[in-house]
Amino acid sequence: LPPSPPHGIINEYRIRHTPSDQLNYKEVRVHGSRLQCSDASKRDRLCYRVVDLEPEQEYDIQAAAHTEGGAWGEWSEPMSARTHEQSKAFLEETSSADLF
Repeated sequence: LPPSPPHGIINEYRIRHTPSDQLNYKEVRVHGSRLQCSDASKRDRLCYRVVDLEPEQEYDIQAAAHTEGGAWGEWSEPMSARTHEQSKAFLEETSSADLF
């Protein structure tokens, strides 16, 4: 969404997330040009994939925008999202023997 009231062109975002039951935020800064959606039906939106999350965990996510004029906006209201169940990994066991 554009800033309200408008204060200039947005050039960068801060995105932070934390497990919902904690206040241990991890934050990244992302240039606005890196927020394009891979889904063609969402070209009018900005998208960012948060990585390295724990499976089956509820997270709170927030964003703040920076303008070319040098000011950071307020953090957005938290958006809650839950990660999916982790795919079950398996170890394939093989037999080996030492040959003399």
